[in-house]
Amino acid sequence: MIGMPEKKFQSYAYMSGALTGLTPDQAEYATELYDRAEKVCKQLGIDCYLPGKSATTPSRGIPHRKVWKIDYEKVVNSSLLIGYVGLPSIGVGCEIEMARTANVPIVLLCEEDRQDGVSRLVLGNPKVVDIVPFNGLDEMEEKLRLALADVISEINLDQAALEESWPYAEVKGMRSTLVSARNRKTPISTEEWKEIYREQKLKPRLL
Repeated sequence: MIGMPEKKFQSYAYMSGALTGLTPDQAEYATELYDRAEKVCKQLGIDCYLPGKSATTPSRGIPHRKVWKIDYEKVVNSSLLIGYVGLPSIGVGCEIEMARTANVPIVLLCEEDRQDGVSRLVLGNPKVVDIVPFNGLDEMEEKLRLALADVISEINLDQAALEESWPYAEVKGMRSTLVSARNRKTPISTEEWKEIYREQKLKPRLL
């Protein structure tokens, strides 16, 4: 069916962010940011893959080609990619492009005072579904939670439509529910979407 996803929601996010070439202060800050993003994901019911805590972390001397293979497979099989672009990183740019080619939605994170330094090529990526500017990591957590709730709700809608074989035109109409659900702190689950669909089908039609 046109517009429906080809793969099932994998239930994990890929946290993309600079790991190499950082000063000690930058590394400490980035690590806390990635850990907080992971916490937000878990609060929303999805796992978060952090390369810095995996076999591909720069502190382990595995072959470069193996690093690429592992990270590529993790990116393209993820539910979504969270990209921190407040610190320049060629690797992050590569992972963002990997996500695009695999039709993986992307949410970007960046400090408000660093947005002007982000590449327009990244900002213009067609799979970027949200850009989350923030001042301080506490604000980042709250804004990321809202952004991910929207993104995961849409993924769950597509998954429910795929499982139930809903007509695409009706699914398109149901997306209006997403607008009214903005600022919701938890995603609309697949089962909730199915219930919304049933309720809409039971509503009397106006003549």
